[in-house]
Amino acid sequence: MNVRELPGLQSIGGFDGQYAVYSAKDSEGRYWGVVNRQGEIMMPEKIRMKPFFSIHNHPSIFLVNKGMGGFEYYDVEQQKYVERPPVEEREKTAAELLEENTPYCEYTDCGGLISKFKALYAIEDDLVKYAEEPYKWGIKDLDGNILVPAQFKFIGDGGYKNYHFCVEDQEGKYGVIDAHGNWIIPCEYDRLWRKGTYFIADKDKKSGIIDLAGNELIPIIYDDIHPAEGIGLEGLDLISVKNNGEIFFMNAKQEKVDLF
Repeated sequence: MNVRELPGLQSIGGFDGQYAVYSAKDSEGRYWGVVNRQGEIMMPEKIRMKPFFSIHNHPSIFLVNKGMGGFEYYDVEQQKYVERPPVEEREKTAAELLEENTPYCEYTDCGGLISKFKALYAIEDDLVKYAEEPYKWGIKDLDGNILVPAQFKFIGDGGYKNYHFCVEDQEGKYGVIDAHGNWIIPCEYDRLWRKGTYFIADKDKKSGIIDLAGNELIPIIYDDIHPAEGIGLEGLDLISVKNNGEIFFMNAKQEKVDLF
């Protein structure tokens, strides 16, 4: 069956290689599945819960949330559940080891319940984000020197060696800072998702794509937008878009691509 024929189709995500995750609705609610580049549905089962995404270095295997049953792995090429694929072993960075050895902290939430949170996470090989209290994050180096005081509700991971960090301020707006707290993109977006060398940006209930300096690559005029997976701008060669109820594909020049 072609995904275009599916009643209640809601969205088609960005392609990671040959496959993408789609979502749809039926009488029981929303569900997710996998589609290939020909539009063929590759998984007969309707998955009712997120997350649902492909496994690094195993593009045909998807992590499936089975609710109380935990997580399982589904291979869309074999059309069956499989054992967990081997994890690529690598040496942990100094920042990751510091995170690993940091104990959890206790705090009392607004309802009087005692909860736990970890107040330090690796965000680059040589940097960590830290919290003095929940929802107030800053940045330190590995010697404990404070580079950015704890002030943000959220600081995203780096991992790209260019030290651009997505942050959320206390008013719920998103922007980008460098490792010393200098603003690269002011907090003026409703949401930012890092996609390698660019961000998916939401503003006033519309979506588009901006580069790491805040320049628009795709205008923020679409209802939903999903570039193909990839670290470089090659992901913009195939963008899944939803606008005014229509789902279609386009390239970086906003020219429609006839995929299926």
